[in-house]
Amino acid sequence: MSLISTIITNYNYEKYIADAIQSVLNQTYNNYEIIIVDDGSTDHSLDIIYEYKQNYPDVIKVIEQENSGQAVAFNNAFKLARGEIIAFLDADDYWYSNKLEKIAKYHQTYPAIQHNLNVNNKEKITILEDQVQKQQYAWENYNFGGYVPTSGLSFVKDVVAFVFPIQDNGFKVCADWYLKCMFLNEFDIFSLNESLGCYRAHESNNWYESQEKYKAYGDFILEQTNLYRRKKGKRLLSLDSGKNIKEYLYSSLKLNKTDRYVIFGTGQQGKYFYQRMKDDYDVIGFTNSLSKKSFEFEGLICTPLEEVLTNTRQDDKILIASDSLGEIEYLLREMGVAQNRIISPQL
Repeated sequence: MSLISTIITNYNYEKYIADAIQSVLNQTYNNYEIIIVDDGSTDHSLDIIYEYKQNYPDVIKVIEQENSGQAVAFNNAFKLARGEIIAFLDADDYWYSNKLEKIAKYHQTYPAIQHNLNVNNKEKITILEDQVQKQQYAWENYNFGGYVPTSGLSFVKDVVAFVFPIQDNGFKVCADWYLKCMFLNEFDIFSLNESLGCYRAHESNNWYESQEKYKAYGDFILEQTNLYRRKKGKRLLSLDSGKNIKEYLYSSLKLNKTDRYVIFGTGQQGKYFYQRMKDDYDVIGFTNSLSKKSFEFEGLICTPLEEVLTNTRQDDKILIASDSLGEIEYLLREMGVAQNRIISPQL
């Protein structure tokens, strides 16, 4: 039975950290260790962490670091980890009790696993195609590294070791994105369309602060990727990642020419989907979660979401064209939209 090192990174999540730790202690799989890295919290997180440490001294290890970000936290925890498998958990998320048992079984065959999470423990958010390995193809051909959050990722330690230490270039978030993309330069990731945990969507957990920083970090990852690939004699990836990713997401859609579509998203991805669809599919308009008034967009009308749900037919489809796939699907389900009306890329 493989030892699994669970790495929990925490920064000011006193409200949630106990749930994260307890969810590991509640696992049906019992050969694990818990490594908690506190990234300079200023709340009462450490009090809670050390209370658990006192009760489970042989299971829990604690690392305190100055506020340095997720990459440094991952690096410090990885050096301390003894397990054959590394599983990551954000301090504001938690796992269901069968998580480690499930991934341990698949890790007998696959070096990396990603799985779905339920948003706020509600409806299952389906963004992964089940039991496939296609992430490496998406990365090498479309520069697409995926959207699965930290808490849905696990790796065989000896296989992922080549990625460490993770480089951050001053960015304090998104280390899981770097880890996953660099890993895909050598190995694929097996996808499970099963929800094995809960991702908490709340006002404090935006994983990027702005579109500019998001793009800058993506450019940094691509730069590091090509440095690595050049050293290994591999084909370099295209620098035009934006167009590549949009095309990959579009190519994964399952569309029907007899359906009518409202595109959810008025950014570049929404524009791209519309341009690809307009000659072959019935796109009747756009919507988003922010607009309170209707406005013209790409020659059609962007209507506030509430009006779309009130005024469209029950069989009209809402097509998600945004990076925030899971969060938007969760929003739609919370607003009473039937699952069969929601169309989103399958990763």
